[in-house]
Amino acid sequence: VNDIDTPLKNVTIRVVDIVSGYIAMKGDLENSVDRFTQADIDSRQVLFVHKNGSKGKMIFNVTDGLHELSKITFLITTKSVSLKLVRKHTLRVFPLMREPLNNYHLMSKCSDYTRNIIYKIDRAPALGRLIMLNGENHHRSIKQFTQQDINKTLVYYEHTHPFSDLHTNDSFIFTVETALAKSIGDQIFNIDISVSSGGLAKYVHVPVTKVQEGGKVPIVVNVTNVITYLEGQAGVRQPQIEAQWSQPSHGELKPFLSSLTQAQLENGEVTYEHDDSDTLQDKIDMALYLLPDYVLLCNVTITINIVPVNDQPFRLLTDTPQIQVVQGENYTLTKNDLLTEDADTAPSGILYDIISGPTQGRLVMWEKNETMDEAQSINKFTQEDINNGKIIYEHSGLLQTATFYFRVWDGQFKPTYTVFTVDVLPVILNATSLHPIYLQQGSNVATVTTDQIYIETNAKKSKVWYNITGQPVHGMIYLGRNPVTYFSHSDLMEKVVIYMQNDMTVANDSFDLIAYVHNSNSTMPFKIEVVVQPLMILGDLKVEADKSKITLSNLDATELAKLTASVPVYTLIKKPKYGTLKKIIRSSGEKTSAREREIAYFTHEDVKAGVIYYVPKKKLSYLNGLEDSFKFLLAATIFQPAAGEIKIFIGTGQKKNLPGPNDPESHEGIPVANGESASYYMMVIMALLGTVLAIIVIFGLLKCRRYLMREQNALVKIHGQSQGAVAPIPLPRPPDHLMPSPTQATPPIKRYVSSEQSVHTGASTPLPSGGSVACKVTPLADSGLPDLNARYPYGAEDHTDVSFL
Repeated sequence: VNDIDTPLKNVTIRVVDIVSGYIAMKGDLENSVDRFTQADIDSRQVLFVHKNGSKGKMIFNVTDGLHELSKITFLITTKSVSLKLVRKHTLRVFPLMREPLNNYHLMSKCSDYTRNIIYKIDRAPALGRLIMLNGENHHRSIKQFTQQDINKTLVYYEHTHPFSDLHTNDSFIFTVETALAKSIGDQIFNIDISVSSGGLAKYVHVPVTKVQEGGKVPIVVNVTNVITYLEGQAGVRQPQIEAQWSQPSHGELKPFLSSLTQAQLENGEVTYEHDDSDTLQDKIDMALYLLPDYVLLCNVTITINIVPVNDQPFRLLTDTPQIQVVQGENYTLTKNDLLTEDADTAPSGILYDIISGPTQGRLVMWEKNETMDEAQSINKFTQEDINNGKIIYEHSGLLQTATFYFRVWDGQFKPTYTVFTVDVLPVILNATSLHPIYLQQGSNVATVTTDQIYIETNAKKSKVWYNITGQPVHGMIYLGRNPVTYFSHSDLMEKVVIYMQNDMTVANDSFDLIAYVHNSNSTMPFKIEVVVQPLMILGDLKVEADKSKITLSNLDATELAKLTASVPVYTLIKKPKYGTLKKIIRSSGEKTSAREREIAYFTHEDVKAGVIYYVPKKKLSYLNGLEDSFKFLLAATIFQPAAGEIKIFIGTGQKKNLPGPNDPESHEGIPVANGESASYYMMVIMALLGTVLAIIVIFGLLKCRRYLMREQNALVKIHGQSQGAVAPIPLPRPPDHLMPSPTQATPPIKRYVSSEQSVHTGASTPLPSGGSVACKVTPLADSGLPDLNARYPYGAEDHTDVSFL
């Protein structure tokens, strides 16, 4: 039950009605309860105790002290319980003895392992009884027992009725039961009562047998008590027994007799002779039979302890003991580093004595649950200590080779002296930033862990330390609650290093670190970035039309808007490459129109309203298969801004490219570039074609201009050399009011006036320069004719440079 404004311990559930069982608290299943809290449920303290039926139901009310939900139904379905008899083996008992029942003889299992499995005796055994031990030799007869009693070996069968034979049988009938499961009845448990059941072995007396390595000793076995038991308890008259045994593994029986009588056993007529091997123990397996039918009475193992003799020298197998240790580190010696063997001496008897050294560092004996500071320096140890990983070399000091001089011996033969060399390696350390510290928008705290820093070192990483060489600009680094300027790699592993942002107006931060170990050189400074992740849901945008709407499935800052009670604003910090973001608002009326404009920012409400679009700059056929993106800064009141990026996939697949020329020798099998590279190459080709076309046009214009200049020069030459061959160039017609009177017989001729002789008036137009054209003008009429240039509205113009196109 969830209640936002109420603690779970105050959300109370009250049981109104319940069927097929009751509610109880964990630890008190016998007493039912009718009310509990949601906190009790979350801590798994509330249990339903089933009583009967296959289906149950609970009706309850819920209240937080002010509001209440009533008559809520909770349905309960029970699982059926199955019971199975897994094992039922015959119990073998020596006459008039008791033998325990264990889970090898009798075992049942239930599908619910917590249930108690009960065995009820329907018919008791006829020749004995079932008893349960209650302590030291205290027992009582029982009519039922549990599987747990059998597992603890508390149930015994005791044979109580003497008989005059060597074996007989007994049994009892039982039923297996457990709560709410189908019982298993009419089960017969068989009991075999026989002298061959092994009980007679305790009547065989075998003294402790010891022999020196390579020596011999008589084997004496007393079977008198076995004979007495057979006569008194089994009713066998004058029993005759025979012993049969096997050869030992590390010696020989002399003389070797395959069978021995009681007299031969008790008189020690057979001797065990050791083979002088470096062994510490041997054994002889013996069986006793009752004659004449060779009834097996018991099996007995005769143990022979070998007293070793140190007659073989030890061997130092490590010729030049040597290890490599990183400066300032520890190294645990193993038998691969230092090994001495002795065929007749145990590893605990091979002794090492330090004569001098080590020249740097120390050797310590390390015990479990002990720190290196607590470990004691030593000058003696054994091969067993090395084999058990107790000997540790701890380096301290300079970066130079260390040695110690020692001897090894077995306590008897001449010791071997040698030098143990320790090569000290310099510390290698590389550190760099791996991932930024991601800070959730709205939070100002993030944990610095090993995810942010990657290190490579031959030293223990727990000994790596970091110095903060450049503090964060907009925050602080804390170790727990204290600001720090350094921390260790162990602190990173324990996740106690924290970055706290103080300036909530920025979307990122960074700080610089160096790493070092012991007194070694530190690494180069490296930067750890802090990035604020926007509190929003981001989704890729797929563009399959001329414009695609950006919806909440792409940019959803609903949670940020709720937490800040404001309208989040997206500000573009990197525009898309192949398109633009536009705000398109459509208005409806008699004529549908749309207002659109490229934007640099927009709001969460704009996205909700569906007015923000991505519009490709070119047709989709040119951009098909390309990937675009834009980056933005998401800001809202209270919280710090955060940068984000949305990916844009244009079209439905990859761009199609035209196949290249079929050139089986040089082009076959070479893939045609597509996508963004093909677009780039197309742009280059178009630019080159445009350049070539521009050069051709310019060259054509220059040719035309040169041709026109040649034509113009030719005309000038013609006018200057044969004036009568070509008609004079007609002048433009003056206005009618300037024309001469019709009574005038000859029209006036326009005269050429040189620049020195021309009269400039306010109404006159300056003549063009005639310096560029060489002309000779011959007057055709009397100089006394009136000069019309003064009255010509266009001034005294010269048309000699008119071009014919």
